[in-house]
Amino acid sequence: MATTAKGTLGRRPSKADLAEVEDLKADETYAEAVLSTKLPWDSYVEGKLLSPSDAGMMKDYEELSPEDRKATLAERGSDYAALFMKVLRQIHEKDAVQYMLTLVDQLLETDPSRAHDFLALREQKKQGKDDKDDALFSPLMSILTRINLSSYIMAKTTHIMAMLIAQDEPVVSDSMDQYLHWIVRHLSQFKGRELYQVLASLKVALRNPAAIPLFVMDFHGLEIIAPYFDAKNSNTQLLYVAGFIYWLISFSRDEQVIAELKRQEVVRHCAEILKTATRDKVVRIVFATLKNLLAHENAGFVEEMVGNGLVKVCSILSSRRWKDSDILVSIQAIAEVCQAATERLSSVEMYVAELSSGELSWTPVHEEKFWRENYAKFEDGNYALLKKVIGLLGSIDDTTLEVACYDLGEFARFCPDGKQLLTKFNGKAKLLSHMQHKNPKVAKSALLAVQKIMVQNWEFLSKGGAASK
Repeated sequence: MATTAKGTLGRRPSKADLAEVEDLKADETYAEAVLSTKLPWDSYVEGKLLSPSDAGMMKDYEELSPEDRKATLAERGSDYAALFMKVLRQIHEKDAVQYMLTLVDQLLETDPSRAHDFLALREQKKQGKDDKDDALFSPLMSILTRINLSSYIMAKTTHIMAMLIAQDEPVVSDSMDQYLHWIVRHLSQFKGRELYQVLASLKVALRNPAAIPLFVMDFHGLEIIAPYFDAKNSNTQLLYVAGFIYWLISFSRDEQVIAELKRQEVVRHCAEILKTATRDKVVRIVFATLKNLLAHENAGFVEEMVGNGLVKVCSILSSRRWKDSDILVSIQAIAEVCQAATERLSSVEMYVAELSSGELSWTPVHEEKFWRENYAKFEDGNYALLKKVIGLLGSIDDTTLEVACYDLGEFARFCPDGKQLLTKFNGKAKLLSHMQHKNPKVAKSALLAVQKIMVQNWEFLSKGGAASK
């Protein structure tokens, strides 16, 4: 039997791979079935929902080949845009709504430039209505408010609105505001496939740069998306589309948006995802986001990358096989920046960067020499750094607990008032509780730290190696 070199066959398709393909095929199959529907145009004329000329235009359009439709729209695009929206406004039957939404969705997907024919309809205000009620977004918003809204109709409606916003002028508009308000208000109501469809439409709308500050600052969008851009999210499709949204937002040059990205700990989320992600597209979009963050030189993102262990993460990922060679290029780019920062930063800056990540590991700053030389830095700013280290004693990560216990013990050794400060800020009590921790490494580290607090001459007691990590 012929043999094959290990690794050359690649991996088997996972359940997530197969589910994604099946979902896409199901959508395409249903759309084809919808477009094969024969709508009773003459009945709509008899019911005075459409005029004879409206019905005639629809029948003529249906008979055209794709090439002829393109030519017709080039000549009469605005007329057909107005007609399509009129049908959606006048006829509420499910078959007709599905048909027209699918027709418009397909049209805009095929030729995004046709969006301008539709966008021009906003100038046609409905008589007696307020300024926000136009001939384009009002019918679409009306569809989204109907009872028993099907997931297919919801997905097509939000996708059409998103495509129109993406092609619109880069300024905040009433339609953009209405769309984002609906997304933010209803997102928590969706699960599974519907949730993915709504997020997928959002990532299209955010291609309009004006939508990003509006979404992030006015609608607190990052707080809403953050739960899906998380290493604990086992749904690869949701993780990817959320990552895509973060990537789009990372292009922003708005200082408030960048500050919000930092406040929401985008680098930490990226690092945690990279530690567990296996799908190429997820890894690719995360690294693309990190590369965008490099452009904000004064925001401190590079220091956060170092503090979150991306040097080690990049080293591990660079040894893996990637179907997309661009991933390896991105890995190397981030690795080089982080390595250069590691050489540039002082040991205290390194410690602060790691502390800001919310997790500690056995990096070179966690040693006796560091604490002997730098303990005084932890007294600055009303003991801000010391309080942060004590705060990490509440971490659920065992390595973070082990390292934090060690660091606090060293602080007690070298700071003249260290023992009293740890007692004052409740560090001693927390260390005592961790002596009973289920992880023996954490328990040992806590025990050693408490001994350093309790005894007067630790160096004498520790002769023979008792103080080793």
